[in-house]
Amino acid sequence: MYVVAFSIVAVVAITAYMIYKQTPALAKVGIGNILFKTEWVPSQGKFGILYIILTSIVGTLLAVLIAIPVGLFTA
Repeated sequence: MYVVAFSIVAVVAITAYMIYKQTPALAKVGIGNILFKTEWVPSQGKFGILYIILTSIVGTLLAVLIAIPVGLFTA
């Protein structure tokens, strides 16, 4: 019981800290620029994570395409 409560408190604390620390950057750059731009050059003030998001999606889809046939054939 205490382990679950501690885990929940830890996740909430980490999330709150990350939101608190990233708020100035989001206000300065804007959420749209961060999500939909492709360049990540902090020294020039360019913060885009679109390629990171897309590669995560493609990697997940490829993993699913490999895992489903393997799982079905081994079941």
